[in-house]
Amino acid sequence: MLGLSLGLSLGNPIFAPGGGYDPVEALGPKLLAYWRDNLGIDQSAGLVGAWLDTKGGFAPTQATAGFKPALGDGIEFDGTDDYLRIAYGTGTALPNGAAPFEILMLVRQDAPVSNSTARDVFAIGNTGNASCFVRRQIIDGANALRFFVGDGSALATATAVGDFSGWCVVRCRVTSTFAYASLNGLAEVRASVAPNISTSGNITFGTGRSTPAGFHDGAIAESAVINGSLTDDEWAAYLAYAKARKGIA
Repeated sequence: MLGLSLGLSLGNPIFAPGGGYDPVEALGPKLLAYWRDNLGIDQSAGLVGAWLDTKGGFAPTQATAGFKPALGDGIEFDGTDDYLRIAYGTGTALPNGAAPFEILMLVRQDAPVSNSTARDVFAIGNTGNASCFVRRQIIDGANALRFFVGDGSALATATAVGDFSGWCVVRCRVTSTFAYASLNGLAEVRASVAPNISTSGNITFGTGRSTPAGFHDGAIAESAVINGSLTDDEWAAYLAYAKARKGIA
């Protein structure tokens, strides 16, 4: 059983930052998984060994001390070798096949534009053409958010508008025909795809590769996986809450 750091959630701070908004309450049955940086943390000496999803019960872990992210301003990944991972299989509650879904994240991206390494923040599925993953990549000399979604034989890529630097609200979503990506509520960019996400793979924070590489440099304050699609009002409420948490304009 996980040794959860329940003391971190005293006073129920989830209700405070967004003016009373609570993602678990607001998104209800649409919410498949929800990780937050002051809930469900199994840590020792500031190093995170597991991060429990407080909705669906998924707990990505890391047993190797040198690969554990740190508990700081969010879950801090060093960009060198830190990651958390859990394997899942057929019957998972998370997206698979062609099911529509969304990934919402509050992420700090620290890698400078001088660092050309493509860095993966979060991934679902296997690491090939039947997966999806959220990546920071240099495009036209700037930090860009890119969302990769597989159809079983190839990957489609949606590249968001805006600078993926510092604290950002990430929205990546999939329908039966498109993958979408956006930063901080800016206009969505889409790519055509007939999604086919593998039910045999991993849930990973900090990298997206089966052999870990291209590690996230920065922090993750929270992440949510949504079944289906949010309404415009649901998305606007979550965006306002997430921006308020980190003072994003």
